[in-house]
Amino acid sequence: MTSWNLIYITGNGHSGSTLLDMLIGSHSKCVTLGEIHQLTLKAKGVCACGAANYKECDFWRDVDYRLQSSGGPQLSELHVDSSQESEFRRSNHALLSVLQEKTNARWLVDSSKKLTRLKCLLSDPSINVLPIHIVRRPEGVVCSNMAKGRSFYHSLRSYYSGLWSRYKYLRQKPCLTVSYEELCSFPEQVMTRIMRHLGLDFELEQLDWSSHDHHNVNGNKRTRTSRQSAIRLDERWRSKLNPWQRLVVKLASLHFVIWLRLQYGMRP
Repeated sequence: MTSWNLIYITGNGHSGSTLLDMLIGSHSKCVTLGEIHQLTLKAKGVCACGAANYKECDFWRDVDYRLQSSGGPQLSELHVDSSQESEFRRSNHALLSVLQEKTNARWLVDSSKKLTRLKCLLSDPSINVLPIHIVRRPEGVVCSNMAKGRSFYHSLRSYYSGLWSRYKYLRQKPCLTVSYEELCSFPEQVMTRIMRHLGLDFELEQLDWSSHDHHNVNGNKRTRTSRQSAIRLDERWRSKLNPWQRLVVKLASLHFVIWLRLQYGMRP
């Protein structure tokens, strides 16, 4: 029997998952959790509300109190990303149960991105999971990774490895695919489509996501803690990548598209 509705945002890093998380979580019937798989692993991670970490956040402290009051473990003792199925389900059920009781949300949003976590969640009949696959142009993801000191070729290989794994796994499952570029260029139209799929009406206030009270953890710190709701398409790659790098990305993209069509008859 299904007990909880969970939106799971998956995709490569630097693809806009935190922005999408905040936009969906700004609906009156949705609550964003952020990259929940790392909730207790990054005790120094700033909460979206501005608290220094989840231990200092009133929202998560209340979750911790409710967990213990119901006879469960402390929040810090939950293993929501455990490789053991029984422990994974026990921890996630405990957390989702308390969050549902506390927020009464129609949908909870997890932007952990990890494909392994998504597989575990989808195998659990107690959780109604809707995967949303956010995809950004390879140039943008590669450029963002290079800005963090990663090599061009490593970033490109990692991008297509992650993209291929997700397309392969999700191709026969109910899933929404969202383009980062379309989300930033036409946020109202894209969010209307997403909310309709969730059985909800789009609320214009969702676009003013920074004015809402959020407590999502991890993810893009600048987006989570911003007090401005501007949605800007990041295309710094147009000036950062040299002509040779851009040509290599185009060739890799062509190869990927052809391979995807030959293997699965799909178009990215």
